[in-house]
Amino acid sequence: LIFDKGIPEDALKGVLAHELTHSEHYYEGTTIRTIIPIGVKILKKKSRIKYERNTDTEVVLKGCGYELKAYRLWQYNLLTPEQLEKKKKEYLSPDEIDQIMASSLN
Repeated sequence: LIFDKGIPEDALKGVLAHELTHSEHYYEGTTIRTIIPIGVKILKKKSRIKYERNTDTEVVLKGCGYELKAYRLWQYNLLTPEQLEKKKKEYLSPDEIDQIMASSLN
């Protein structure tokens, strides 16, 4: 779907960085220590939001903040107002990404 909607290359890198960071979480641990607790986290709304926002923060701190921001800006244009509100709660917004990038330079 994202290719049908003409995702820009930098935005594609941003979403891939986010998803690869999830993969890294799974790879770094064992089933009992990592994968099952992550699965439980994503079943609970509050925990899922915290997990996704922390994953975004990791992506930014790994140097892919501009790309993640590009993805969010591209994605936001495709969403209904209700979907947009939900995304802004579950994931870092472009402004929040900017704040993390600025604070990591200090």
